[in-house]
Amino acid sequence: DGTDNFPTRYLTNDTCVLLGKPNVYGSIYRFDGQASVFYAKEGPCYRCLFPEPPPPGMVPS
Repeated sequence: DGTDNFPTRYLTNDTCVLLGKPNVYGSIYRFDGQASVFYAKEGPCYRCLFPEPPPPGMVPS
């Protein structure tokens, strides 16, 4: 999704779920990274795994 804030990340997820599209997610912090594909038709979506965003300031951006 390439986003750097949680409201946009959740909006992207919700849009993909509504349209039946996969959501390709990636994040990076210094030398660590994560990548995943969420596809609600075949498994959990981003919101399923992270129902609430973390408190402000808890996660660096």
